[in-house]
Amino acid sequence: MENNQSYDEISLKELIMVLIKNKEFIIVFTLIAVLITGIISYNMNVNSKEAQLLFSINHAKISQGKNIDGSTFDVYEIASPYILKDVIKELKLEGKLSSNDIRKNIVFSPLIPESIEKKQKFSLEKEGTSLPYYPNQFLLEVKTDKSSGIDSSLAMKIANQIIESYIKYFSKEYIDTNPVVNKIIAFKPNDYDYSDVSMVFHNQIDTLVDYNTKLSKADPDYRSKNTGLSFSDIVSSIYIIDEIDLNHIDSMISAFKLTKDKKKLIVYYNYLIDQLQLNKNKVLNSENVTKTMLDKLDNTKNDIILNSNNDNNDNKDTKESYFSNLVLQTSSFGGTIADIQKNIDYYKNELNELNKDKVLDKSKVKVENEVENLIDSTFIEIQKWINITNKTSSEFYEKLMTRAVTPLSPAEIYSNVNVKLNLAIGIVLGLMISVFIAFFREYWKES
Repeated sequence: MENNQSYDEISLKELIMVLIKNKEFIIVFTLIAVLITGIISYNMNVNSKEAQLLFSINHAKISQGKNIDGSTFDVYEIASPYILKDVIKELKLEGKLSSNDIRKNIVFSPLIPESIEKKQKFSLEKEGTSLPYYPNQFLLEVKTDKSSGIDSSLAMKIANQIIESYIKYFSKEYIDTNPVVNKIIAFKPNDYDYSDVSMVFHNQIDTLVDYNTKLSKADPDYRSKNTGLSFSDIVSSIYIIDEIDLNHIDSMISAFKLTKDKKKLIVYYNYLIDQLQLNKNKVLNSENVTKTMLDKLDNTKNDIILNSNNDNNDNKDTKESYFSNLVLQTSSFGGTIADIQKNIDYYKNELNELNKDKVLDKSKVKVENEVENLIDSTFIEIQKWINITNKTSSEFYEKLMTRAVTPLSPAEIYSNVNVKLNLAIGIVLGLMISVFIAFFREYWKES
């Protein structure tokens, strides 16, 4: 037992002496290993660096995977040639980089919450169906590329500029920041006949309704902080003007044949009747042509269509389709003629009423005063809702443009290579290999 202990102690001393004897070699070898590891890690680090930028898209349709206009959203639209050309222009990279040079080094990754990923996995495994989820946060990665001349600094600039250029594109493509068209801004109702004023008011209301309806569809939940109204609220209020005030004006104009220039209105009605009659004659001519063609086909349809044994099926189908189209055209012409005739009869009746002029002057004057008062109040009311619409839409556009595409952080450089860890590994490997070589050399000498 004592001999074994003595042997172990002597062996341990010998091992330590070997290490001391070869310490210079071990140190030098380890340093060389660390140097080589450092060089390799540095090259790997340079080539694997990338600029990362987190951004979000925030508008009502993105949760459905769509753009504001209802088209399908594709995140790579952010790196479309149009966007990248603007990036190159803004960074003054013309002649140095092409759109393809940038595009091939770009990757977009959606950020999906862990809870959603678990639900998707469960749905796929248990039910065999994919749970749809449309993310609104994405990670943009711009990789460095020596061959294209994209270093770390340029990669960060490109990442930041891509988002800035896309914000400009997004605003131009999907956000119409123009205010509602004010058709009555220089309009003076007193200078026009009652029916003309009514027509202008109706056109302005139609414009207001279309404008607010479009914005309501873009974001149904939006409500202005300044006006306290949503776009659907504005539409409802404008409909009240149309259904109550304007209908009242129209009914009085029609019932009492109100006009500031009776002769002029009579001339206008006669003009409309003449134009309608011309259109009616054109349609009648077209109807006569189709009827003549139908008569010819109808007389020979048994030979040409139904009993065409010598013709193939395609030819038969073509003839039947031709016959059906003629029937439909003739029927359509008949409906159009009937509609035109209704308009002609209406204007003829208006002319007769104007010529009779059976309304008492006193009653007419009273009605005219009422209509003029209504026109003045309606004019003011429409102007008010034009201003409210523009205030609400201006706030909406400002909010939408600032939050629709939002960078959540500036671009930063990241690398997949951990240089410190690699150096530590180099030290350990250098020591292990150098110690092994030292022991092997001593063993070789003794043997």
